[in-house]
Amino acid sequence: MRLETLLAVTGGRLLNAPAISRFESVALRPEKVERGTLYITRDPETIPAALQRGAYGILCSRMCQPTDDESAWIVVPDYEKALVGILRAWLAEHPRRFIYLPYTPFQLAKELARHAPLRWLDGDLTQISETILRSGPDEKLIAWNETLLKRLGTDIRTPSYRPYEGTVVKSSLFETAAIIEGEYYEKINLASCLFHPLLQALGFLETFGITSSPGSVHPIPSFDPVFVTSGGQIVTEGMSDRVIVLVNSHTPCNCFNSLEGIGWSRVNGLFPKGFKTFCDIKAPVFFYKNRETLVEELFRLLEKAGFYPLAGIERQALISLMSDHQIKPIQKGLF
Repeated sequence: MRLETLLAVTGGRLLNAPAISRFESVALRPEKVERGTLYITRDPETIPAALQRGAYGILCSRMCQPTDDESAWIVVPDYEKALVGILRAWLAEHPRRFIYLPYTPFQLAKELARHAPLRWLDGDLTQISETILRSGPDEKLIAWNETLLKRLGTDIRTPSYRPYEGTVVKSSLFETAAIIEGEYYEKINLASCLFHPLLQALGFLETFGITSSPGSVHPIPSFDPVFVTSGGQIVTEGMSDRVIVLVNSHTPCNCFNSLEGIGWSRVNGLFPKGFKTFCDIKAPVFFYKNRETLVEELFRLLEKAGFYPLAGIERQALISLMSDHQIKPIQKGLF
């Protein structure tokens, strides 16, 4: 990509008079930089590492002071707009094949084919950009964000596929038993409201020659709870306090409404009635020093996509702590 093209597509301002006029590659992490790379960052502190690896250009959304006149230093007013402009220009030179799949079947197909050689465009813009930049010319890039694909000016393809045929035999909040393509599956780890998207995902994957077993699905919604007392301690057996539960799910469904009605048990480590004890606990498990530390961790987790707070802690106590942090409390799921 030529320097004048970069300035045109990003609206950037050149901060020096560099010796270079073009870039051979683009990177968003310093460890991916090699000689000739344009390095894009929001964090000026990572720039020295990129320069040491041979970056020809530095593009930053925050004002930074050039430290040499060989590399090009550019500041842009809007990081995301600049990144979209760069991707559009990059794709014009390096065309890729994009395949669209709606969000819920996308997440299920990604889960079923987690070991298959497919590129899944998921996450924030930086993560999606890295996936695109790492892709090869013959690879298929599967995406759910149709709006972003249009912003990138891509040729969006929606393949024709036949969803699998299936019938739900019985279901609970956490599991579904079903017949799929004539085969009985006693236990599929997903809520029944996700059954039809599952059939779509299976049919979609078959177009790529990928056959997956519905029984291999990890629990979806993926309930990843951490149980904490109102005093900020991880719950252990014998405690009699109520608890906070953080529930994580990247796949939207209607089941969270059911969770709000779950009763609370005071045995077996205070697991709420209806929660299966085989749930993965991926949230940090440690003793919080105090409630303030707990709330800081709570906010950090809630920044991640798909987290819903379900709190057994006294409602007003938690809202008061949130107010102390000058953050509007999230009401959904608090009871």
